[in-house]
This record gives sequence, C-alpha cells and structure tokens, in this order.
Amino acid sequence: MVNPHDALFRAAFADPREAAALIRSALPADIAEAIDWSTLRRVSGEFVDPELREHRADLLFTALMHGRPIYLYVVVEHRSTDQRFLAFDMLRYIVRILERHRAEHPDEKRLPLVLPLVVHHGERPMRSHRRLLRLFDLPREPRDLRRWFASHQPDLRLIVDDLARVGEARLRARALGANAFLSLYCLQFVRGKSDDEALAAIERVAHLSRQLLAESGKDAFVRLLSWLHHAVQDDTERLRPIFVEAAGSIAEELMTTAADRLIREGRDRGRAEGRAEGRCELVQRQLARRFGPLGAAHEATLRAASPEDLERWALRLLDAATIDQVFARD
Repeated sequence: MVNPHDALFRAAFADPREAAALIRSALPADIAEAIDWSTLRRVSGEFVDPELREHRADLLFTALMHGRPIYLYVVVEHRSTDQRFLAFDMLRYIVRILERHRAEHPDEKRLPLVLPLVVHHGERPMRSHRRLLRLFDLPREPRDLRRWFASHQPDLRLIVDDLARVGEARLRARALGANAFLSLYCLQFVRGKSDDEALAAIERVAHLSRQLLAESGKDAFVRLLSWLHHAVQDDTERLRPIFVEAAGSIAEELMTTAADRLIREGRDRGRAEGRAEGRCELVQRQLARRFGPLGAAHEATLRAASPEDLERWALRLLDAATIDQVFARD
C-alpha cells in the first residue's frame, strides 16, 4: 500500500519546476547558482533499489552544471527516530545511479556528480549521521592510525533539509509555489497533530487554495484534500467551511470529489490487502510443511512482507535447504 505521505511528496515534486524550487532552497546560494535549472529533468529511479520504496519516497533528476550533467537525488525521510544507516543507504542508491549511467554512457571517462538531498519532516530534528565516515569503527588512538584508516574508507556527506528545524515563517519565506509549499507545510505542521491543532494549522494557509487551483489545477487540490481527509479523519466535516470560505463554491465540489476518491481507494486497498493476506498464508503453510513450525521472528517477517518478497520466497523454498536460506538477503 502506498504511504499517503510519500504519495503527496512524489506528486508535488515530480514536476521539475516544483522540484527546482525545493532543491534550490536547500542548497547554498553559490551552488544553486551554478546549476542550470532550465535543464532540470526528472528521470526514472525505478532501478535504484526496490527496498527504498518500502520506507521512503525518492525522486531522481538530472540537470546541467557548466555544461556537464549532474544528478540530483531527493529522498524524503518521515521518521524522526535515529536512522543510523541512512548515509549508507544513500551510498547504495548513488552507486546504483552511477552504475546505470556507466551502462548508458560507456565511453565517458569520468563519473557525473550526484547530490544527495534528504528532506526530513517529523516531530523532532533528524538524528541520523549525515556523514558516512562516522559509521565506520575507526580506532580512537593513536590519531595517526585513525587518520590513516579514515583516508581509506568511502565517505559521503548528506545534504539535509530538516523541516523539523524550520518554522512556519521560514518555510513561507522560501520561493515555493502553492503546491510545493502546502505539501511541505502539511507534512511538517499538520501531520501527526491532534484534529484541533491540524485544523488550526490548515486555517492559517487555506487562503492559498485559490493560488493552488490557479497554478496547479483541480487535481492538485483534490490530492491535497484527500491527504487532509487522512490527517483529520475524525473531523473531516470541519474542513469544508474552511475551504469553501477560502476558495468559494468550487471547493465544495472538489471536496466531494476527494471523498469519492477516498472511498474508491479504500475499496481497492481492501481487495489488494485481501489478496496479499491470502498469498502470505499460502507461503506460510508451504514453509511450515517444508521446514516445520515457524518461529515468531519468521512469522513477523512474513507479516511485513511485500508482494515481491512473497513471490521471491515462494520460489526459493522449492530448492532451499534451510528456512534461513529462503529469507536470506540477495
């Protein structure tokens, strides 16, 4: 099932114009000036890593800087807990990007630059290590030994746009369109709040709904309304007068459209979850028949599995000698 927060982020920033404004606002001014934003194009990132889409939303772009290609890899991080190996995960994704570039441009003598940008929103600032080198178990003493080993390890510094450290006023000051601003605003200042707090936050920016309609159209408005229905699901009727006052009668029509979309999505999700649950039970029975009763850890792994995981494990259990071989990472 698609995470609604991921869906909101991807939809808002898949447009290179919106993405350019976001990325520019997160980079140092002199670096941003060096990039030709008129050449920014989104490229498919499906090849990067299937595991990524289970935990984070990502978008991959390419642009020119001084006439040379540069990749801009944007990941949104929802979790405010300590994601210790985020920098290592990003290194893995960047290697995949460079591998594909090499395959598509075998005659090039140098690798292109890749800028890794993490957009974080949460109740607390991001605590993950922003530098890969800090994850290595380097010797503390003597310092010469530490420096020698450090010089022979891969390193990576993440660029982090931590919305948990950005107040409403600073977010408003960014040169963002209504769609981009409202998406970031909702993820940081509406998500996870009580209904009263969420509705108060929505009222502070509802006047931008007219601008959103003018710049991005009805689909963007309906998408935002659908997300807000998730965010304040215990009090959705209180949304109606807020947006009708801000955007007029069209808001009434679009809120009905958003509610209808949620009903359809709920039905589709229910059918998909039913199919996934049936497949999970089938794989569980096959494993138990082959290897005996499953332990609690293996049962938990099955419950958290994606359809792709279940498909892979169903094929593996035909030849695996042990149950651990079925669940082993590739």
